[in-house]
Amino acid sequence: MPPNQPELFVGTHDPSPPVFAYPDGQGKYMTLCEPQPLTCGHESAGLPAALVHKRQFLFPPPPCSATVTPMKNHVGWIVPLAGIAVVWFFGPLVLNAVAASALGVIPKGLIVLALFAGCIFLGIYLLIKVIQNGHRTFRAHRRSGGHLNKAERAQADLQRTYDEAWSAARVLTDGLRRGQAPPTQEVWGVVLEPGESVHLFINADYARFYGLNGTYVHTSGFFWGRPSFVLAGVGLTALANRSRRRAAQAVSLQQWREKQHTQMFLTDRKIIAQVNGRWLSFPYSQISACYPEPENCSLVLEFYSYEPLLIGGPEAPLAIAYLVWALYGEHGLAAHPALQSLRS
Repeated sequence: MPPNQPELFVGTHDPSPPVFAYPDGQGKYMTLCEPQPLTCGHESAGLPAALVHKRQFLFPPPPCSATVTPMKNHVGWIVPLAGIAVVWFFGPLVLNAVAASALGVIPKGLIVLALFAGCIFLGIYLLIKVIQNGHRTFRAHRRSGGHLNKAERAQADLQRTYDEAWSAARVLTDGLRRGQAPPTQEVWGVVLEPGESVHLFINADYARFYGLNGTYVHTSGFFWGRPSFVLAGVGLTALANRSRRRAAQAVSLQQWREKQHTQMFLTDRKIIAQVNGRWLSFPYSQISACYPEPENCSLVLEFYSYEPLLIGGPEAPLAIAYLVWALYGEHGLAAHPALQSLRS
């Protein structure tokens, strides 16, 4: 637990995630933009270097769409297959020619054996390349026809989740820029302040940035006996002390901790997150800095009294759009440089 912990809320709530869009007159949802694949590797300006360095591999980044190789591109396996044919037909000819030639220094048998082993190893290597590249090309052809294996279906579902959340975040950004606040949601279990309204519910990755007090016990011993025994005892004791000291130093370093997937409510006054079975509150009035990275599905918040908070995951762009609006208003949505992709 970090040294400064925000206010606790008691209660449980597990609603189904709503659709983050604005209802039209027919009771349906308007589609203001098509899903847009995310760009990987973007870093927004202004995020402190320590937070960037520690955040990079905290949670898996948004998946990047891979380029599918068409079935007509057979070069990857045809060339090794042709190499096998060359070795199969011309290898014996070379061996016979070497065996029939007159070599003085190196015995013929040794040369023939070396060439034969080389042909065998080359043929095996080319066969492996044929199998690898042929399977890769075949799988690309199957993927282009919609036939996916289990891992590819999971990747496609993850990409679809990111795309749908990205599209919803662009819809939310457009609505907030036009002065339309999200509809108020009814919440049970979590007790709100008088007059407070919940506007968004998301599932997100959660982490906090802080260090701990690293301590270790330095041990020493008295050894008596042969010099080799004494030296071994002293050396092992020193190694154990060094290992414990390094472990304590690693614990004391500031880093992202409490990494978990959690539920979050975004109200008009604060963020409410369920962490380790408890509801924690992060008031907007305590936020001192905001670093949104919608392309990375990441939002880092710094506070006056609390430890930095990381919000990540597919639905993080929704939190980014809403919190930038809550902190900076409509001008923030229109002018913040990190939200350019959500405005386009």
